[in-house]
Amino acid sequence: MLARLTTAVITFVCSFAVLAAGPVQAAWSSAGAGLAAQTATAMPSGPTPTVTMSYSLGVGYIYRLTWPASMLHAGRPVTGYRISRSVGGSLLGIGTCSGVTVTGLGAPIYVPSDVGADAYTCTDVSLVPLTAVRYTVTPVYEKWVGTASPWSMPTS
Repeated sequence: MLARLTTAVITFVCSFAVLAAGPVQAAWSSAGAGLAAQTATAMPSGPTPTVTMSYSLGVGYIYRLTWPASMLHAGRPVTGYRISRSVGGSLLGIGTCSGVTVTGLGAPIYVPSDVGADAYTCTDVSLVPLTAVRYTVTPVYEKWVGTASPWSMPTS
């Protein structure tokens, strides 16, 4: 009788702990052979973007970022990118790099329209010139975030 009561209490406590912990996400791939063959998917580091700057009257200073696509294990593309810049605060909402806000990830995420492309381009717009501005690209898959790329070469 005591063993059944102990088992019931342990089951209740474990169930409560699992429910109170909140959601957990993981990415797995199962292209192996055998009964239990699976591998974990690691997030890639971001590729260093190339940045060019131009000026358009009535728009402002346009910084065009280009970078190669990031892939997960087995060639699966990431679902978006976090774009950061070194000066001038956060990205303005008038450029295409500003992206959408994804709950739980803080900064907005640039979500490409074609997640299977070989490379991506987006723009950051500033009303004033940003001296020696640099950018990083961080790959995102769902709510998983990779390592930021090295800073791009500064623009002048």
